[in-house]
Amino acid sequence: MKKSIRKYTTWKIGDYVLQLSVVILGIIVTFAGSNLLQERAKAKEIAKAMQIVKSELELNKQEMVKIAKILKEEQDGARYLIRYENKITKANPDTLQMLLYSPFFSQKFTYTDDALEMLKASSLVQQIQNKELVLEIIKAYSQLREFNEVFRWYYNTKEKEGDQLNCDQVYIKRNEELIKKRNTYEVWKYRFTNIHIHNLLRFSAFGVGFEDKLQVLQDALNQAIEMIDKEYDLK
Repeated sequence: MKKSIRKYTTWKIGDYVLQLSVVILGIIVTFAGSNLLQERAKAKEIAKAMQIVKSELELNKQEMVKIAKILKEEQDGARYLIRYENKITKANPDTLQMLLYSPFFSQKFTYTDDALEMLKASSLVQQIQNKELVLEIIKAYSQLREFNEVFRWYYNTKEKEGDQLNCDQVYIKRNEELIKKRNTYEVWKYRFTNIHIHNLLRFSAFGVGFEDKLQVLQDALNQAIEMIDKEYDLK
């Protein structure tokens, strides 16, 4: 009778251990599968965020290229006028006409950092394994901010000279009279008698070395975009 009870008891314990092992193994597999799915979902979310960052950087690069062209044309125009300051009648009349208002234009450099802010707010940036990539992205946006500050300072300085011109009613009246006569030689000959025109043109021509700053910005944007492409295969 006792022997029978021992057999029965042993069988029940072994069965219990087997069943428990199966349950534990099932839990482990379930958690492993769940973690794998979560990691894949997280990786997709990060890749999607990086695609948005890349697109924003590319749009900012397009804006930079547009502004670079404007600044180059403005600089070339100012240097042309200075070159012919004391021999204005030898300048090309069509070019003088084209430059009649360009030295007084004000431009805006518009860049966005919404994608970066979204990335930081979502805490995804902390989950990016490649920290060098994170630094390159931050560097690119930092260069955008720095360039924008120099850009605004440049046009604010020009606007101050323009404000001085607008306060001179004698100059304004005479300048308008000459423009109405459609004689660009006389317009520029008269303008060169004004110190604020001198200051404005020389500042536009030589005041800021935009080439170096634009090259640094372009390199930073290209590096960040290329690293995102390589890391997440977004090409």
